[in-house]
Amino acid sequence: MKTPEGKLKEEVKAFLSNLDRCWYFMPVPTGYGVRGIADFIGVWEGRFFSIETKAANGKETPWQKSVREKILASGGLACVVYRIQDVHALFGKT
Repeated sequence: MKTPEGKLKEEVKAFLSNLDRCWYFMPVPTGYGVRGIADFIGVWEGRFFSIETKAANGKETPWQKSVREKILASGGLACVVYRIQDVHALFGKT
């Protein structure tokens, strides 16, 4: 049985897979990766994006917040999402 965050990740994957001009991947969380990296990293219409999924009561870690802020400062899209509608809003879809 999937967790609420796991279900949201499946919804985000389905959305991104059907989004035109989009490439994404999900970094594997290991002790050797980038600390604070989001669940989804990709490019949409030439613009870098980062999506961190959280269950309704989830909070981003200080490392995740720092990475998100650096991406935003660099001109990319980055957000924490709690429901699929948050992803639709990020990409301007309804």
